[in-house]
Amino acid sequence: MFTRKATLATAVLAAVSLATSIEIPLVTYDGDQDSIMLKDFEALVDPVMGGQSTGEWSMNETASFGRLDAEVKDVPSLEAPGFATAGALGSYPDASSAFGDDGGILLTVKSSTYSYTGYRISFAAGASSPSYSCAGGGALPFSRGCFKADFSVPPSGVDTFVDVFVPYTSFSDLWDSATGDQTTTCAEDTDVCPTADSLGSLQYLEVWAEGVDGVIQIDVSKISAVSSSSLVYGEEPCCATCSGNTTHYWALDTPQNECAEACLTGAVQQAEFWVLTGGKGLPVNLTDPTPCAARGFTYSRTDAFAGLEMDKWVESAGESEQEEEESLE
Repeated sequence: MFTRKATLATAVLAAVSLATSIEIPLVTYDGDQDSIMLKDFEALVDPVMGGQSTGEWSMNETASFGRLDAEVKDVPSLEAPGFATAGALGSYPDASSAFGDDGGILLTVKSSTYSYTGYRISFAAGASSPSYSCAGGGALPFSRGCFKADFSVPPSGVDTFVDVFVPYTSFSDLWDSATGDQTTTCAEDTDVCPTADSLGSLQYLEVWAEGVDGVIQIDVSKISAVSSSSLVYGEEPCCATCSGNTTHYWALDTPQNECAEACLTGAVQQAEFWVLTGGKGLPVNLTDPTPCAARGFTYSRTDAFAGLEMDKWVESAGESEQEEEESLE
């Protein structure tokens, strides 16, 4: 039940404000800095072997964004979900200077179907045929060069644009053309990872709904390449207090010296939190309403993962230094 979501852990996505040393706009509403314009995007659905998915790309001229409305359905001959995408072939800016070990692709998006777990982003670079590469995923001869990665939209992006950061290390140009799932990850083999040269020869960029059946709607305002995440987290945690039909949960990650808190809706999210925290998730006790702060942790960031927002608290410097001094005595 949780297998697909667990594999996303290599691409933990933060819905935060990003301050970047270098940002190269790749896709914008108005073509800023020679970027591809959103109006150049077109919808594409699974045409092979009787695919039945549907998709439409439209522009909101008033609010300056593009929208993909789609429904992913099973391909009858494969008995597996198909895909719907929105993207554009074109002459993209040279983004090689935005490559870095801590860099990635930054999407500014919102989605009324944020809980959908099949969102992906891909870009073709230096491919003999970008369209062919992004159909073959490296499995077909001469189809290397289309790099794909999963991403998720946090609940806060249901009606407000949020920044979703996808590290370059989450991308691979070897993936199953039927499912879209990576067959070799960047962590397993650096040969499948994007490089600075890749970013210097971008040819095709697509936003995908793939591998999971469902009706989706995602709005895109901007897509950029950034050299470093340089995360500037919000001053306030999202989940210090919970309201409505949510329940306050927390977990202590002893090996990482971190503490996590989240506001969860229903048994599914509670089970997800339990899995993500290694089985340590617990409801917050009314007699201990601020468990992470009470244990000497300081708020660091809010991570978004598979539609779930989770505050991460880290050991305060003072506590760490004190323990270090004590260990030296």
